[in-house]
Amino acid sequence: MRAVRYAQYGGPEVLSVEQVPIPLPGPTQVRIRVAATSVNAADVHVRSGSMRLLTGRKFPKGTGIDAVGEVEATGADVSSVSVGQRVWAVTGDGRAFGARLGSAAESALFEQAHVTAAPADVTDLGAAATVMPATMAVRTLREAARLLAGERVLVRGATGAVGSAVVQLANALGAHVIALTNAANTDLAQSLGASEVFDYATTRPADIRLVDVIVDTVGTGLMNWRRRLAPGGRMVTLAATPGALASVAAGRVISLAGGPRMSTFIAQPPNHCIAEAARHVEEKFIRPVIDSVYPFEQATAAHRAFESGGLRGRVLLTP
Repeated sequence: MRAVRYAQYGGPEVLSVEQVPIPLPGPTQVRIRVAATSVNAADVHVRSGSMRLLTGRKFPKGTGIDAVGEVEATGADVSSVSVGQRVWAVTGDGRAFGARLGSAAESALFEQAHVTAAPADVTDLGAAATVMPATMAVRTLREAARLLAGERVLVRGATGAVGSAVVQLANALGAHVIALTNAANTDLAQSLGASEVFDYATTRPADIRLVDVIVDTVGTGLMNWRRRLAPGGRMVTLAATPGALASVAAGRVISLAGGPRMSTFIAQPPNHCIAEAARHVEEKFIRPVIDSVYPFEQATAAHRAFESGGLRGRVLLTP
């Protein structure tokens, strides 16, 4: 079968499509015939080598941490899904850190704990565009930030893949949403449910009134933006960069002294978050936002598009 992999760290040009054996599922694994997957920040950080202390130097490595498709085979202990079922999945077993095979492959393995039924009446591309963003939005707003109706939420990177889902879900939960995004994407942010939209290029933290929750997908200037939190405020960054993780560590120390809380998490969502995300997509609280779609053979172009910034939603890959 075909899979997108790379034999060294570097820019998008290191990606290539290779022929590899079809993987056999372990006792608790599900093999999915991939219809579509997406490009995530974790894919880019791992491929570039910026997280090599975690990802090591064993090559080749695969790319891709989510997928939509049909169950091809299951391990002996799998009971939650069945062969032929249409599902979506987000890796939770370390594949975000550069395993030999990711989800950018014709077939991919996932632990059953991270596979649920795909939302009905949503195309494969629509599901691939929402599986990770919607799951991250659920985990961020419902579990990490514990968002309450009426609270003020600032979303940095509000029209990117994850940011657009966070804006939609926060709006559905009754929050007042403030979007920080590219000026060219003001219309998109408003259509997603943002009540206020600011241009990230010209807006300083002091320009925005205090908020209850900050959801960051950018990863820069976190300590400065943290000052915009009202008493009892919470900040969650979804940017898994070394700089962002260092800021969170420093913020946690400050939090111990009574300051606003900062947190983050690696992309290992529990099953119930993935299932709740499917419900929100089915109920149209979160709709797909697709920037572009590339075949596996153009994975290099897909990664370049992702890294260029200013995206309006998800960059997808298809076999």
